[in-house]
Amino acid sequence: MSDVQPAAPTSPDVSGGKQSDRTLRARQWLVVVLSFVIGAVVTAACMILLLKVDLTVTFPMSSWEIPLIIAATIPMGFLVMIWLDYFMGTKILPD
Repeated sequence: MSDVQPAAPTSPDVSGGKQSDRTLRARQWLVVVLSFVIGAVVTAACMILLLKVDLTVTFPMSSWEIPLIIAATIPMGFLVMIWLDYFMGTKILPD
């Protein structure tokens, strides 16, 4: 007796045995757009409900006045992107 497992049959597909996903690029773009839209909505809701400030509030950075909504939406969008990537299986981030 041998402990060697039988090899799985290989498919004649040229892409190395894996079928190519034609919707992957579209799903990746959808994840990017949706994540920053959802991130902006969550950030705006937190600013209004938790911070109790207007959406036009800015803060000084060097000699520039940067809107808080933009500065807070960027990290929130990336946080949402991590979870959308996981659930939609878009492989933006490596496993």
